[in-house]
Amino acid sequence: MARKSSGKILAIFLIVIFAISSLSAVFSMFRGGALQRADLLIVYDSATKKTAQELAKFFENAYNLTVRLLPASDLRVKFRAYPVVLLGPGFDRRKLLVSGLAAFIVRGPRGAPMLPYELTAQLAAQLAAHASLNTTPYHFLVNATLYIVEGESPVARINKTLFPRLMPAIVSLASSVFAARVGYSVAVLTPEEAAKQGIPVDTLSVLPAFVAKSSANLTQGTMSVVPLGNGFYTLKPQVQLRIDDLLSQAGLITGYERALQPPNVTGLIRYGSTAAPVKAVIYWDYLCPFSAMFAKSTLPQLVKEADKGLVTLYFADLIIHPQAFKLHRYAHCVYQKYGAKKFIEYSLDAFNAVILGYAQNMTRLASFEEKLARKYNVTNCNANINADDAERLGVRGTPTVVIWGKKYKRLIFVVGVRPANVYIETFKWLAGVSKRG
Repeated sequence: MARKSSGKILAIFLIVIFAISSLSAVFSMFRGGALQRADLLIVYDSATKKTAQELAKFFENAYNLTVRLLPASDLRVKFRAYPVVLLGPGFDRRKLLVSGLAAFIVRGPRGAPMLPYELTAQLAAQLAAHASLNTTPYHFLVNATLYIVEGESPVARINKTLFPRLMPAIVSLASSVFAARVGYSVAVLTPEEAAKQGIPVDTLSVLPAFVAKSSANLTQGTMSVVPLGNGFYTLKPQVQLRIDDLLSQAGLITGYERALQPPNVTGLIRYGSTAAPVKAVIYWDYLCPFSAMFAKSTLPQLVKEADKGLVTLYFADLIIHPQAFKLHRYAHCVYQKYGAKKFIEYSLDAFNAVILGYAQNMTRLASFEEKLARKYNVTNCNANINADDAERLGVRGTPTVVIWGKKYKRLIFVVGVRPANVYIETFKWLAGVSKRG
């Protein structure tokens, strides 16, 4: 922990030094007139003055910063969206560090230190809605065409029936993250179709992926956008994953794909033959109510597919609730003592702790654990819980199922509780891929 904290402080310090060295660029942009000392300069155009005023109130009240508003006509340089938040020539370094804003500073035109367009756009939209402003919250001056490159697996394909109804929300989201005016002619492409359009699909680490094409440099002044070449841009993996999570919640997809090495299954509990063409790691927590729903409604059908030889199931302990540790330890004890089938039986029993409401009552939970240990004769067992690589894979919630096959180069992630047919369809699709020559 100490190492992480010191690294963060150093990073912020370096950002502040960069900001100070770049302030000459801010001064050179002004046509004239004395500047008042200010921590932030908020530049607006004719369409966004009211939004700029709301932003100024927010930074003054939330962070005790001194803010000055400037019309865009007072600057020699033009930005691609307004309002834009710049560091002021007289900013207080201490305030900047305390507010945490230093961690978000990026380079704008002429190297000017600024908050990212996408951060300001999202904040402006929220403030404008809160203030019920009948005006444009954020004004984009450059255009971009949006492509959504979907995955090949069934779970990562866009729901074409639902997509038209959600088009306005998708366009708004894409405009915000790319800081460009995205039109409504959004194309959903398969990886093969995207490659024909000149999009370097192999460089996309997450699918579905937002890809924008623009004559403007969409990376300047942002933290989220990365170039693909030939006028194409995409988003950093962690940003795209958050967007895919939103698409999943909206029902547009049921999973996503990532270009990563498969999970390390050493030491994990296994059910099914290792000769199966498909592998799946189930990340769960015995006191997670959603894991309990998954175990009761979906797991029995997945076990049947493992019995048929279609898939090898592995089980990883992603313990989000610390009080679940003993239940997970007993699971390993049961597996080591009796094997995989008994482990499945134990797991279905263990999830009753959530279903019966014992998770929030330590006395009842302890009594439940004791009875469970006696039932499976593991009271004195101290099996180790093997560490897995959930962090490397970006698995943060339970249940999450990570699926892969022999000849498909991406991992498939299904997050949350889904009907059994979602997983089984993916297993069968991957098995079909594995049979291709």
